[in-house]
Amino acid sequence: METPDITAKKMSEYTGFSVRKINRIMKGLKEKGIIVRVGSDRKGYWEIQDKAYLNSKEH
Repeated sequence: METPDITAKKMSEYTGFSVRKINRIMKGLKEKGIIVRVGSDRKGYWEIQDKAYLNSKEH
């Protein structure tokens, strides 16, 4: 991930998706074990656990 400490608001601005949609996407990725939060909500960052999934066409 190029910017692991990016906020949902910044992702929203970058992608054009709503903050709510970004949060739903992130929740789905967490539930599938693809990403994990390292550290606190305020100072932490996201880490990709399953890079093979992100490169597949199954999602």
